[in-house]
Amino acid sequence: MRKKASRRADGRCPAGGRRRQEGAGPGAGADPGAARDYALRLLARPRTEHQLRMALARRGYDGAVQDEVIGRLRELGLLDDLAYARAYIGEVLTHRPAGAAVLARKLAQRGVSREHIAQALAEVGDAAGLEAARQAALAWLRRNRGHAELARLAAHLARRGFEWELVREVVAELLDKEAAGDGIPGEDTLGDEIPREESAGGDIPGEGTRRGDEL
Repeated sequence: MRKKASRRADGRCPAGGRRRQEGAGPGAGADPGAARDYALRLLARPRTEHQLRMALARRGYDGAVQDEVIGRLRELGLLDDLAYARAYIGEVLTHRPAGAAVLARKLAQRGVSREHIAQALAEVGDAAGLEAARQAALAWLRRNRGHAELARLAAHLARRGFEWELVREVVAELLDKEAAGDGIPGEDTLGDEIPREESAGGDIPGEGTRRGDEL
């Protein structure tokens, strides 16, 4: 009688056999129903098509099943990258104001297409962009009470992705407030000039930014 091959403590057969992976048997990753159920659980919080596809791939579902599940969820309105982009922009502008450059970069990292990003940003409008820059400036001044210089503020706003025209307009507003004697929240001394090159830095929070500056 042939003896069954014994397994080592690590689960592999002595003859070099591989340990069977859970869910790696014949037909694994080919069940659209199971994939759809898994995708619905993931959609308990907003996700992009790219994020969902990557999650399904990690689970072992093949490309055909991914396409079928994502297509069906899109038809049902449960997966919508444009809606995701709109919601993301609204959330960031409300709780952690950032400019178009940072918003576009963050959405691209999540797999949102350029077309959807451009459309969602266009819907925000100039007024909302200016208000976001204003709120970001005031938040920075509160965090930097006692040593806020407008040149540093301009650089901070640029790192938050706000365009130079918005940065200049917000800084001008603060200068007008000071000239009118209204004061600036958290500000003791002002820089006389705002070098443009200092505020033309990267479009995302980078090295040297304060903790909490990132999205």
